[in-house]
Amino acid sequence: MKRILGVLFIVWAVLSASAAAAGVLEIDNASHDFGEVLSGQVLTHAFLLSNTGDAMLNITDVRTACGCTVASWRTADLAPGASIPLEATFSTAGYHDGRVTKAVTVYYKDQSTGPTKTLALTLSATVLTPQPYDLPAGELEYAFLLLVDLRSSDLYAAHHLLGALSIPHDELADWIGVLPRGVFTILYDQDGTVGPAAAQTLNVAGYPEVQCLQGGISAWTQRYANRFAASGPAAEERFLLVAEPPSWASSGVVAPVDAGYLSREFLVLIDLRTPESYAAAHFAGAVNLEPADLPPWVARLPNATHILLYDDDGLVARRQAISLYNAGFTKVQALFGGLAEWRATFGNRLLVAAQ
Repeated sequence: MKRILGVLFIVWAVLSASAAAAGVLEIDNASHDFGEVLSGQVLTHAFLLSNTGDAMLNITDVRTACGCTVASWRTADLAPGASIPLEATFSTAGYHDGRVTKAVTVYYKDQSTGPTKTLALTLSATVLTPQPYDLPAGELEYAFLLLVDLRSSDLYAAHHLLGALSIPHDELADWIGVLPRGVFTILYDQDGTVGPAAAQTLNVAGYPEVQCLQGGISAWTQRYANRFAASGPAAEERFLLVAEPPSWASSGVVAPVDAGYLSREFLVLIDLRTPESYAAAHFAGAVNLEPADLPPWVARLPNATHILLYDDDGLVARRQAISLYNAGFTKVQALFGGLAEWRATFGNRLLVAAQ
């Protein structure tokens, strides 16, 4: 009799433990606020789903409130103690000047045969209509212009174009694989004699976006005098990213661009952060200025100059851009979201640091 009771007790204990076992789905944070964003931005956030229970969970479905929100996950099964990211993407296209909240619902079972449960998540943002002085990070990728001075370091120090990198012609081969690919780049020399061949060298090496300035800096000076002129030795800087492998190359004849074209495409980058932050990482060719020094410095530039201001989060730069825009600089813009937004989208692409 005692033996029978003992067996029954063990069976009861096993059944009780099995019945008590359950998966528990928890989230690191059920809501995420993107803050202020521009209409048209595509926003992404990864929620972290965790099974804190002691049985397997099965995620059966994830549904969003509308077609502007999409969610994806890696696997449907979640073992006890395991976690997976749930990536939710929200397109703000079509929304303007208002608060927007989108719902994401996770459907799951804590046992393969158990009832379906739900977990509610939300994405929210304050969507702003882009103004002329706002530049999204994605548009900077297309507007970016990299200038390269092929002359000697002495000639560069005496006179060069604002923001240009100093790469003497005889050192150009060392920069193949270092210069970022997929970036509109214009090379210039003194009088246009070595620029075409240098551009051709880079084209063949997988830099098809590289062109040269017709007539070199002499042609520029003859037409525009000291516009965008700068002086001083080249900064000792390094790109934070190794160049990507070439996707394709060109072997055709390079057609030089003239000074008028360069003037229209010229982009003046101004970093409004501290010197320490600037030294750690900044856009190639950017000038570092204190916000208080910005108005008199910009006053020396033509009103039609395309100026891009940026800081860490875009707040100071946007205020300064509005002020300059109202003062007549109609092509001044601020990088929306600042360097933080750029890095969230592009990482360290186009960024350099002091050596």
